[in-house]
Amino acid sequence: MSGIVGAKADPPVTLAPVAPTVGRIVIYSHPGGPDGADNPRECAAVVTGVDEDGAVSLFVMHPDGACSSAHHVKHGTAFGTWHWPPRV
Repeated sequence: MSGIVGAKADPPVTLAPVAPTVGRIVIYSHPGGPDGADNPRECAAVVTGVDEDGAVSLFVMHPDGACSSAHHVKHGTAFGTWHWPPRV
């Protein structure tokens, strides 16, 4: 929007999908532990590798300061997948 009274708003911008690359920050939807010791939660993660099929390897940083890795993680919104951080 130009700030001029009566001016029309700019049309919404559609962004092209971004491919994951090594070093990018993503959100990993951690599925939790198999014994229930860890609750499912979202964690910050760094992409450490990209497979030919687009799945990624991640260095996962947990809120309690622990770190782990996850391999062959697909893009999505379910637990056990990764997604981009929200644009704010």
